[in-house]
Amino acid sequence: MTQTGSDMNKRTMDLSKSSDTFSCPVCSETLKSPKILPCLHSFCEQCIHEFILSTARKKDIAIKDFNCPVCRTVVKPKDAEAKLDQWAKSLQDNVIINTVLTMDHGNKALECQTCKRYNQTFEAKSWCKQCYEAFCEKCISMHNRMTLLMTHDVVPIEDVGRKTGGLDLRAVSEYCGMHPLKMVDVFCFQHKTACCGLCAGINHRKCDNVKSIEEIVHSSGMYKTLLEKLNDILRESTTTLLQAKQQEKANIKVMAENTEEDAANFIQGIRSKLDICFETFKKQLTVFHDEQNTRLNIRIRLLEQLIQSIEHWAKVTEVVQTSGSITHFFFLHVETVKKQIENSTTELEQICGSDIDIYLSFKKNETLQKVESVDQIGSLSIEEREKDTNQMGDVFKICSNFEICIQRFEGIRIEHLRTMHFPGSKLTCGVCIADKFILLGDASTNPNILHLVDITTGLTINKTKITGSVKRLYFDKDLSRIFISCYTKKTIFC
Repeated sequence: MTQTGSDMNKRTMDLSKSSDTFSCPVCSETLKSPKILPCLHSFCEQCIHEFILSTARKKDIAIKDFNCPVCRTVVKPKDAEAKLDQWAKSLQDNVIINTVLTMDHGNKALECQTCKRYNQTFEAKSWCKQCYEAFCEKCISMHNRMTLLMTHDVVPIEDVGRKTGGLDLRAVSEYCGMHPLKMVDVFCFQHKTACCGLCAGINHRKCDNVKSIEEIVHSSGMYKTLLEKLNDILRESTTTLLQAKQQEKANIKVMAENTEEDAANFIQGIRSKLDICFETFKKQLTVFHDEQNTRLNIRIRLLEQLIQSIEHWAKVTEVVQTSGSITHFFFLHVETVKKQIENSTTELEQICGSDIDIYLSFKKNETLQKVESVDQIGSLSIEEREKDTNQMGDVFKICSNFEICIQRFEGIRIEHLRTMHFPGSKLTCGVCIADKFILLGDASTNPNILHLVDITTGLTINKTKITGSVKRLYFDKDLSRIFISCYTKKTIFC
């Protein structure tokens, strides 16, 4: 049953819409002029160009390479002398993705690329995985007749990108960077570098462990079970670790929310207490105000009464003087006025004689007034606890199946020098002494034994018995002493 161009385009369209492979990791949009890096991550040409420029601006120096925005793999330009503006353009085109997107765009069928070079237009029906080109029925027929091309893997055009996931494997060059005409066929284990035979003869002639890639692949079963081991890392260790970290993130979020709630409750409690204190303060202020108001009202009343009395006697005096009363009556009137004024002033003296001025203000509490930072009301308590188990342990263990040694300390390089065997021994620890000898702790007997071994020959020079179960050995170059830590509390040095 044949498939129409519309059906074919629909399938490729579904493929492009259902996979992140066709989205740029930088702009998150459909890839435009896709470029693929040696690590097989694809980007829009413009996006990776801007990323390279931003990397150069951040370092503020001339850069010789850049890191993949996704996996941080170091990428070097094909031409070391090329200008920075040309780096993105010179990257490998992702022909697979470009082909799928071309078919997807506007329901337009892909043209035969061979015919297109001769200005002819025919719809492509097949795709050659080795040639990375689309062919019409006529061109693919000619392609399959040629001796050098007849073994190529040819698939229907609608299957382009379906099994490859949009990966253009041509981005991983099999040719030497120093000698482009020679294939990479040698690997130096000492420098962890793959190169051609010519480079091996020039740059790695003094290296002890240099093997051909073909020999390595055929002698190691790891390359045959790579997919299985990768699935083990994904399924057994990294996925579990990811879930643990996601749970840890969720736990921290909950703890942060609980801590914020505790702080809010604490502040609310303080605020409530301050509100109560303020209400008490207002009551005290009201009582004081009422007391002073009463005190002053008494004084005001007495003064008003004195003024009224004086005004009254002033009128009486005026009438007496006008009527021309006899002297005896006027004398009695004056004495009465004097007595009344004396009584009123005496009463005022008793109440107002020792009077004071009052100045009212709010005196702020110095302790509360100093509260200007969070440390003065409370602080964030962070307690770090070491995990009972190393969460990376499973990842390290599976990585060892790839013959990968994870360097957990900077500046340390592991190099295999010699394999030594001590029949019947149970080695628990060891330490190098002056780069010539190794002191080994052996728990196969009771008491334990210390072996002094010559690194060059691998022979035991001396051995001695030691009381206690040896746990750890340490050699101090400055003191020229060996410290022996046992499972007991006692530490021995010699």
